[in-house]
Amino acid sequence: MGMIKLGLPIGSLNNRSRVCLHDLLRDAGYTIRGYEPGGEDKKLLRFDNDDGIEPRLVKAKNSPLQLAEEYVDVLFAGRDCMENGTSSGSSFTLIGEFEYGVTRLSLIALNGSGHNNLDDMLMDNKGRALKVFTEYEVPTAKEIRQDDTYRRLYGNRQPVIRMHSVNTGENPAVQVIYSHGGTEHFLDKDKEDVAVVDTVRTGRTIKSLGAHEIHTIMQSHIGLYLNSSCDGWKRKKAEEIFAMVQGADFARNRYLIKFNVRSDYYDGVIKYIGQSHSDGKMQTVSWGEGLNGQRFAAVEAIVPRKRYPELARSLIGLGASDIVQSSPNQVILNNGNGQT
Repeated sequence: MGMIKLGLPIGSLNNRSRVCLHDLLRDAGYTIRGYEPGGEDKKLLRFDNDDGIEPRLVKAKNSPLQLAEEYVDVLFAGRDCMENGTSSGSSFTLIGEFEYGVTRLSLIALNGSGHNNLDDMLMDNKGRALKVFTEYEVPTAKEIRQDDTYRRLYGNRQPVIRMHSVNTGENPAVQVIYSHGGTEHFLDKDKEDVAVVDTVRTGRTIKSLGAHEIHTIMQSHIGLYLNSSCDGWKRKKAEEIFAMVQGADFARNRYLIKFNVRSDYYDGVIKYIGQSHSDGKMQTVSWGEGLNGQRFAAVEAIVPRKRYPELARSLIGLGASDIVQSSPNQVILNNGNGQT
């Protein structure tokens, strides 16, 4: 078996203040060099404990093209970037997506514009061309064209897409313009006919600019994408990588808890855990006897972090004792037949 070429993004997907793929790979059990956030170095880049992976650095915006041209066999990328690359003719397969690093691709307008949704903006262009600046021209134009108000006003005509010196589309009344980065700077109080489409994580930056989201185009998750021409051992290797990283991703929002419970309280405690708080992925029970001869169970379970205080209080009330909480780095899921 050879080596699979794995694309690792630089920039916003490997930044500890936002989303850090390096740390996720580390928690997944990989020992990786040359991929420290902000210090990525292709000369040093390698996996020390998996000689079946050849890592390569990729820029997020180039992900679809690099996958299509087989510069890499598989890569981590956001759904927003991959859908924006569909116009390049790239062909890829989504192995799976992760909970970590969710963003939304949103249409944004200034607070004083009077626009609260996409329909408002389309109806209120006052004879001027509506201009939407973005780095995500493909999903933006697609979403606008599918809007009922747009179809009522303009039929099936494609909005004009202006990218570099090339224009496509048939409807100059609505223009999607490639922003070349710094998209938020196109929001201007003197430009009532302008909006932007950009990725949003917390919304703080938008609020600081005196703007608000008026329409969500998509929720974007980080996913693992495979070139559609890859099959056989390469696909199996990609699925293995996904299972390892998914295990670390799943563990980020969970605790592993251990506790003891007397046999006469056992059924009530297990029912509560299963119905209310467990992810249903792992419950381990072993039976024993205490010094006084009382039969008890030692229980381990994976539970959501965000509800742990409530869970601990309830478990104590139901008869659990000796509760220990810890943070696993990875929980590899398995349905019992060798498939994750």
